[in-house]
Amino acid sequence: MMGQLEQFRPMLVKQHHRLLLLRHATWCHAADCKVTDCAEMKTLWNHMPTCGQTSKCGVQHCISSKYLLNHFQQCNIGPCLACQIVRVPLEAKDAAGQHDHLYDDVCNKLEHCVL
Repeated sequence: MMGQLEQFRPMLVKQHHRLLLLRHATWCHAADCKVTDCAEMKTLWNHMPTCGQTSKCGVQHCISSKYLLNHFQQCNIGPCLACQIVRVPLEAKDAAGQHDHLYDDVCNKLEHCVL
């Protein structure tokens, strides 16, 4: 099992990074944000709900981000390696009444996600 985990670690790190950047982009309103790739993620975040593509899109990371957000929304695996790193902090905020369900709103608009 540990060998399999090591095999998928680079992909998991990329998925974690993308989810965290997208989460940041949902609330960041700074025009000159210093977070690396923030502007790109804001553009991607605004693009995805209107994109009808399911396999090819000219916007970098669109299809893979749709897939990842769709998984994040529908995943019911408690210790999921792909989304747990983001889900646990969001669940803590939700329990404190601070979660604004931005992911849910955008994921619901992503009717063309492919799992």
